[in-house]
Amino acid sequence: MTEKSVSKKDRNLSIPEASATLLRRRQSIRVSFKLTAKCIEAMNILGSHLRVKPKSLFDHMVQEPETLRAIATRARGRNDDDQPQMAKTYVISRDAAEMLDAVASAHKVSRDALVETSVQHLMPLIQKEQVRHTSRKNLFLRMERHLKNGRKLLDDMVSDLGDNDPMCDKMGSVMAVYERAFLSLAVFIQKGENIEGFNAEN
Repeated sequence: MTEKSVSKKDRNLSIPEASATLLRRRQSIRVSFKLTAKCIEAMNILGSHLRVKPKSLFDHMVQEPETLRAIATRARGRNDDDQPQMAKTYVISRDAAEMLDAVASAHKVSRDALVETSVQHLMPLIQKEQVRHTSRKNLFLRMERHLKNGRKLLDDMVSDLGDNDPMCDKMGSVMAVYERAFLSLAVFIQKGENIEGFNAEN
């Protein structure tokens, strides 16, 4: 872009200065929580199925202050004393940690209870993903049958036409891509098996 092509309006635009405070708020820090096994497992499931990292999950928890305050009100009625809890450390933004602390303090609930209730609020997402996982497994079985038919067809082509026939070359290329996609999906579905049997009910 030349100097002449830059409009006077664009030249007058000001670029805001970097804020050290804003950068510190977005800085990643390690924070430990005492959570139930179910809460930790739910977060693992959200990570593996929705590909949501814990840091992004915590950012999501605090992005709507009104929702977080409503969750804090609900957290006061929780009673997890009978459920064993374990220490778990996550890397989250300083901003998210400070927001969790502020809301927990204002509503007189523990930060751990606030996180537990926030994750509970996301259980419907896990329930939807459980349905999708079942559908994926069923479709994957159909894909496997389809792949076997493709292999048989390629074998028949090679048997009738020979290895060097253009038709066999093209079909071989198609099947190579299909095989790689099948193996990739197999790994994805296997990693998602942690959702099977998980009780997402309240």
